[in-house]
Amino acid sequence: MKYIISILILLSTSIAFADTRYCAELDKDDTVKRVIVCDNLEWPTQRLGGRWVETFMNKPDHNYAGKGYKFHKDKSNFAPKQPYASWSLDEKLKWQPPVAMPKDGKMYRWDEKTGDWTEAIR
Repeated sequence: MKYIISILILLSTSIAFADTRYCAELDKDDTVKRVIVCDNLEWPTQRLGGRWVETFMNKPDHNYAGKGYKFHKDKSNFAPKQPYASWSLDEKLKWQPPVAMPKDGKMYRWDEKTGDWTEAIR
């Protein structure tokens, strides 16, 4: 009986979070200032002021907004801060290195000075 109740609680919690909506406040440069839980865009706009857009946690091909992310109006999507000066943004607003990371099963880290991947020390 305990297990059935636990499963029901987990399912109801998952369903509740599936309906949760999030709003991101933008500054004048379309950079995210903060992200809040909201019922709709009207609430933060009317109660808190500022410019708000909806962000989605589980929407394919969309990045969930975070503080410091940049909103791209043309794609109605967010991009995180640029990790390295040499990396460029792709069509899906994901940062890509100028050189692909080796796929040999080893751990690597990006070295901005050399512009290449170096094996990570464990």
